[in-house]
Amino acid sequence: MRKTSVLLATTASIAMAGSAFANEPTFNTVVDKPIDGFKVGDTNVTFGGYIKLDMFWTHTPDGEIASESIGRDFYLASVTPVGGDNDNPPTLDFSPRESRFRFGLDTKQGEKKLGGMIEFDFLITNDGDERISNSYSPRMRRAYITYGDWLLGQEWSTFQNLAAWTDNLDFIGPTESSILIRQPQIRYQRGAFKIALEQPETTIATPTGRVRPGDDFAPDVVARYDWNGDWGTASASAVVRALRLNDAMGLSTPASEGDTTLGYGVSFAGKVKAAGKDDIRFTATVGEGVGRYVGLNYNNDAFVNADGSLEAIAVYAGYVSYRHIWSPTLRSAFTAGYHGADAPMRRTRRASPSMRPATPDTSISSPARPRRSTMALNTSTDIAKRPQT
Repeated sequence: MRKTSVLLATTASIAMAGSAFANEPTFNTVVDKPIDGFKVGDTNVTFGGYIKLDMFWTHTPDGEIASESIGRDFYLASVTPVGGDNDNPPTLDFSPRESRFRFGLDTKQGEKKLGGMIEFDFLITNDGDERISNSYSPRMRRAYITYGDWLLGQEWSTFQNLAAWTDNLDFIGPTESSILIRQPQIRYQRGAFKIALEQPETTIATPTGRVRPGDDFAPDVVARYDWNGDWGTASASAVVRALRLNDAMGLSTPASEGDTTLGYGVSFAGKVKAAGKDDIRFTATVGEGVGRYVGLNYNNDAFVNADGSLEAIAVYAGYVSYRHIWSPTLRSAFTAGYHGADAPMRRTRRASPSMRPATPDTSISSPARPRRSTMALNTSTDIAKRPQT
């Protein structure tokens, strides 16, 4: 299966709160960095974001991505067709839905600073269409408060390193191999070390497909350490999870009271300076029961054995991206990503020889449970003419 995407984008800044277009500020940007805005008493108020128009020319010859699918807004491995008749024509879409805005506050409370931020965009929401008005509701991306070294609210997971994010025209880039997750959390930061209690959510493969039982009883515990120097930046992070399924799902298993199993994962990521102003960005992730954290939940966290017990699914993924700066307003990036998982299947299928991944089969196998390693390899090349980030 081949997928070709050509993205032409025009971007205009409304107002920037200390951050460039594609870069997401770290959680304490409002607290630690000088920002533009206006004063209301002792409180600094900021408003930022950007307006962007994307034009997508997408070719998926093995099948068409549905018109209202989020796979038409950015590359998403799980909805990319494979194994079709190889004659599906290209599609064209226009979209301003990546446009976003954020509102922030920052004030001093004694010797510490109290800050907050809320951010919205228009992606993923499904309450609009392209027939008449192209109207889409805002969705909340991030909403948190900070006080000193603490953060409380919804923010990017501590498990991921935003500095290592690829600089691609596609909204995400190598989705199958990226850690991309925002969720409510309580985070503490001391220097280069961060530790957080983050929202749990388990996805499980059952005979009828994916289920989200909602039986979680303990937060995901995440820790990360960052290194910074003249050479660039790097991080090591780890997550430990409790995966649980009780009998509320109505599954016919001998273990009527369900089961709990451990999930864990580690990730190494960074951005290293190369020749001139070029850089190399990378992320490598491995673990069991961390499918929700990798590839936009491309694989589930666990599956149900014949005896009703849970078994965590092993996941291994990573990408590397080389960004070359041609001029202050022109740059290009070459990105390659990989995603693999060991999961039970009804049948063993060969990995697609193409450069795009197949949609994973989440079904349960016979008692013998043959395993399949799902392989995804993604390459992309982007050229962007816009302000350097």
